[in-house]
Amino acid sequence: TWYQNVQGNYNFSLTQTNEDTAQQYVDTYREAMTANGETVVAESLHYVIQPQLSFSLMDQHTGYVKVLVGGRGEKSGNRTLNRATDSPRQPGSSIKPISVYAPALENNLITYGSVLKDEPLPNYFDDGSAGPNNFEGTFAGTVNVDQAITESLNAPVAQLINQMSPLVSYQFLTQNLHITSLSEEDSYNVGGVAIGGLTNGISVREMTGAYQIFGNGGKYYTPYTVYRIEDNEGNVIYDYQQNHSEEQAISFDTATIMNKLLHLPINGTDADAYPTAHMVRRDDLDQIGKTGTTEDSNDVWYMGGTTAFVCGIWNGHEYKEEINDVDSAKKMYNGIIDWMEANYYDFLHSGSYVLSDNVVQLSYCRDSGLRPGPNCVHIANGWYSQNNIPRTCDGGSDHISRTSATATPSPSIEPSIEPSPSPSEEPTASPTAEATPTLAPTATPAPTPEPTPEPTPE
Repeated sequence: TWYQNVQGNYNFSLTQTNEDTAQQYVDTYREAMTANGETVVAESLHYVIQPQLSFSLMDQHTGYVKVLVGGRGEKSGNRTLNRATDSPRQPGSSIKPISVYAPALENNLITYGSVLKDEPLPNYFDDGSAGPNNFEGTFAGTVNVDQAITESLNAPVAQLINQMSPLVSYQFLTQNLHITSLSEEDSYNVGGVAIGGLTNGISVREMTGAYQIFGNGGKYYTPYTVYRIEDNEGNVIYDYQQNHSEEQAISFDTATIMNKLLHLPINGTDADAYPTAHMVRRDDLDQIGKTGTTEDSNDVWYMGGTTAFVCGIWNGHEYKEEINDVDSAKKMYNGIIDWMEANYYDFLHSGSYVLSDNVVQLSYCRDSGLRPGPNCVHIANGWYSQNNIPRTCDGGSDHISRTSATATPSPSIEPSIEPSPSPSEEPTASPTAEATPTLAPTATPAPTPEPTPEPTPE
């Protein structure tokens, strides 16, 4: 702030391209502060390479956190900042599966093919204007759920949260998925829980813990990193099972439908929808995933999963500053998968998703979100719980206009979620991985990030 407010250098940034330039700024500041005879009592300076990253990889069948990467650069001390656990960041669109789609499915507010409004929500912003915008700045009027999640559209999820209530989403995140960094303001802020402009953000470890439910049948296992502690005589001082718990966060059927939906950002749909995570697709690896990019590309996320694990990657600067490559988190993920292919091939291709036999593939009418009737033309396939199969479309009045629509089906719900119980399944093996990206140094500590009012999707 001295360079900006006193020197008038309003473009000054603590992020510099090399340590010599950073040191020159430090020396200039020191000289100014001691010009009147003052002395420096103490000075501490360390350089943190920028942009930074954090990464967490976890066994989705047990909660065992196998890998934590807390940042880039050489280790400079013990008990230093771990960005994977201690730095909540704005999740952008990566929050949508856990804050919008999963609770909406759980409460039978939507099905796989429901028709959602794709138009700005009135009074979305504090000044009364409508929002949010989609990434491309265009709106289709209506879209199906599978298209909305494939393209990571903003307007449909804001409409859905407005219908469902932000409080329902807040309760689901805090009670069912044990997210600890949300504030009371997030419980009534549509934009926060809809597209990730939260008060404080969420840590990579907690995001990874939340995503485990999409591969293991809906179970939330308390994430743990310490397996067991023994003394020098072999006596067990601590065993993770003493404090380990599991609970059914969402029903088995909801978890299965979400698993199918989360294949779409990678593999795409039969509709004209661009899959935002297509670059991680591999023919020999069964993957689910979701991208996230916040406003002005300050935070870039990729949440991914395979039959063997679930993981989360964040990339960004300590202070709000644009990441030039919005594909950076996906590229890191691809690098990690390449490394695992070479070093842990058997683990990478092990295990299986836990999927409900009660969920079946059925056709639906894209114009109504219902089962197709004889007069329906735009027909697609989706996944449905046999306990919640839509009725048959009449091919006429059931068809929703492409310019004016409501979500179908559309009951309203009370802000209290009671997940239904269901089965579990087996755990898998165990690697250790490291992420090694590149870029430039900075002379800066690590602050708490600020919320972003309107994250941009991806």
